[in-house]
Amino acid sequence: MSETLLRLFSTKETYNKSIEQLANTNEVIKELSSDEVLYNNPILENPYENGLIYKALHVKGFSIAIHKLGYFLINEIEKKGGHFSWGIGVNKVLKSKGSKIVGFRMTDGEELTKGTIIFSPGAYAHDLLNDLGIKHYCNSVLGMWLKIPDEDNGLKSPLKLARNGIYSNGACSSSNIIPVEDEGGNHILISSGHGFIGKNHNYCNDQILHLSKGVIDVARKFFSNNKVSIKNISYCIRPWTYTCLGFFKNIPTDNGNIIVTGGHNTGGFAQAPVVANAILNEIDNKVNELAYIHNPERGSFVYRIPPVETDDDVIFLAQ
Repeated sequence: MSETLLRLFSTKETYNKSIEQLANTNEVIKELSSDEVLYNNPILENPYENGLIYKALHVKGFSIAIHKLGYFLINEIEKKGGHFSWGIGVNKVLKSKGSKIVGFRMTDGEELTKGTIIFSPGAYAHDLLNDLGIKHYCNSVLGMWLKIPDEDNGLKSPLKLARNGIYSNGACSSSNIIPVEDEGGNHILISSGHGFIGKNHNYCNDQILHLSKGVIDVARKFFSNNKVSIKNISYCIRPWTYTCLGFFKNIPTDNGNIIVTGGHNTGGFAQAPVVANAILNEIDNKVNELAYIHNPERGSFVYRIPPVETDDDVIFLAQ
């Protein structure tokens, strides 16, 4: 995990807009010259020479090689006796005759009613969220990424690239670019192309082709990779709340509690350490500010019911 990153701006307009937005934050560490950027990232020499980079800022932030982290966490959890069941989701919220929430029924018929259950519903769970008393409407966003080789290890800093006038209005103007090392060697992971597809979760090939142009454009112009095509692109459907905040709620049950967290828009929100800390605070019955921040009816306070103490295992559910 990197705790800083570089913000690159392709035009004076994008730079000035960002500086104005960052004026009241403590995010900017310093402005970097081209020589300072290229010292650790020589692969960016061509875009500098071609006038594609106007300014660069060294800023506070974080970047995670999420696939690598995910594999590590799965291995560690399994070493400690944890079990993963793939391809199984939540089918129904179980309630008592008095309409109190008691747990979940899974798509394979199993019923979970004990211990701490951590539920991350994704983009397709509006009815389940309603049954859990969460009134956020979770819409859908199409997100794209691709991986290209970096044989000379020419990129060492995670980047956030800001451009404008790129194919789809706003959807491809921002890119997250991360250096990763996997079993195949050094690679560059490019994430760009975010298209809002609404509450129906429908998308078509034309939308895929349109958004893919922005991702491919980054690879070709900034990393001189002219061989990349739509065949290299992966995509997923992400949840997007109307408040641009996630949701977070702790629901007590008769034999434990259900912690619901999700709707975190693009990846960084979901991966942020503050979310993990909030879940741990709920499990440990500590004060949790995220439950207040992500409350759609934020006010002077938020009512919080501490979880029931239990010796049962913690269960993680991701739709």
